[in-house]
Amino acid sequence: MDIRASNHKRDNVDEEVLNIPYAYLKCFNEEIPHENIHVIASYKLEVNLGLRFLIGK
Repeated sequence: MDIRASNHKRDNVDEEVLNIPYAYLKCFNEEIPHENIHVIASYKLEVNLGLRFLIGK
């Protein structure tokens, strides 16, 4: 799962990667699979906030 902001994403993104920026995690919570995922973020703070949200849900 890629939680980076839209302007930090790469152009050639793999189709298996779910792209939901951190700011939209709450809105698109239903699209997140209930299985093990890897989180891609730009900053350590973004990783910590994203993981805290995902673990809570």
